[in-house]
Amino acid sequence: MRRSLTRSLAIRCSILAVLGLFAAVGEHFLRDGVELHYELDEIADQLAAATHSESGEPKLVPDISLEARLAVLPELRLAVVDQSGHLLFVYGSDPKALLATVAGAVDGYFELQSADGSRFGYIASRTTSDGTHLRIFAERGPAELRDRLIWVKAEILGEYGPFMLITSAVSILVVLVTVRRALRPLKRLSAEAAKIVPGHGKTLPVEQVPAEVVPLVTATNGALERLQEALARERRFTADIAHTLRTPLAAMRARVEALPEGADRTALMRALSRIERLVEQLLHKARLEAGALDEAVTFDLTALVRDIVADATPMVLRQGKSIVLNATEATTLRTGSPLAIERALLNLLDNAAKAAPLGTEIEVCVTADGTVLVRDRGPGFAKGETETLLEPYRRGAASRWQGAGLGLAIVAETVRRHGGETILRNRVGGGAEVGFRLPARSANQTANDRKLAA
Repeated sequence: MRRSLTRSLAIRCSILAVLGLFAAVGEHFLRDGVELHYELDEIADQLAAATHSESGEPKLVPDISLEARLAVLPELRLAVVDQSGHLLFVYGSDPKALLATVAGAVDGYFELQSADGSRFGYIASRTTSDGTHLRIFAERGPAELRDRLIWVKAEILGEYGPFMLITSAVSILVVLVTVRRALRPLKRLSAEAAKIVPGHGKTLPVEQVPAEVVPLVTATNGALERLQEALARERRFTADIAHTLRTPLAAMRARVEALPEGADRTALMRALSRIERLVEQLLHKARLEAGALDEAVTFDLTALVRDIVADATPMVLRQGKSIVLNATEATTLRTGSPLAIERALLNLLDNAAKAAPLGTEIEVCVTADGTVLVRDRGPGFAKGETETLLEPYRRGAASRWQGAGLGLAIVAETVRRHGGETILRNRVGGGAEVGFRLPARSANQTANDRKLAA
């Protein structure tokens, strides 16, 4: 699991709050020392609970747990009297000496006058369930480890704990809100980065970015600019090579066409046509990546597809397959480059004609929402291929024909330039279903998209 900055800061704030709690308890200990009244208060409550009236007279009978608790207090002397001054309970020594020691003191916990300052007094008033008023007098020795632990627990749970718990909760809430607000610019940058298409000159905006993030954005923009330059050089190289090959290919075609009819001439013409198609695809790909689309016009997509299918029918029939068009009767107006859409659809028809088995039918569908699909009964796509075949120079594992793997990449780039969506999936019952969906867009919108992408 990835490390979360928000969670990390929240945990650190919690740790700081706990450390602050123990620091506060430690400061209190250094300033005032251990307070021993917490356990004595509990003992006083137990003594009051153990006092009952019998024949109108109060009587205190401690249970075993109370006696065990009294036994562990160091050098404890204790006496309990009622409101009439009658002695109800004594523990540890002569009650008269104890009462004389704490005489004149008020209720509470206090240090007694002693040579070593290690004796402590305690006085408390309690009322029993039947209304008897009691006074508890106690004297005890210095604090031990057990007393310190009881004091720390009582201080944390009773005094500092609730305050620190509230403070911790507020601190964590403030951290969560603050960090999320601080990360909003990063989320916006992530959204902007997701829109960047390599080779189209866009970089991340530096405005309204936290100062701490500016170096990262600047470094990222530098990397993007270097990538743009590398891709531009690659496009220029591809276009130059394709243009250079056109002349020798034309000369080669003239010489091959002059050869006498025969198997050799047919094989050479087939290979030459494949090379010429590759050169044209390289040129078209370079123009698309450079943003060089034809002037945007409004055209009827259904009529365009109908014409393209009519022109491609002889090519499909020569390969021993048939083609059928299922198109909507409605006019499907779209804005863009009809020539670029024609090239994209011809690539799809060419791929389908190569993939479809002999004697099968290729189906072309056009719907009113601007969707164009080319369906065949070929091998279809292997698992995971649909995620990579739209990239340049990628060929399907089931392909039985030679090619550079540019056809689907050109289709995807053309459709993206028109703001559309490329469709690539297996057909129900076997085969492939490849096409695109073009949204209805105005000429101004398409022109703006081209300017931004260029």
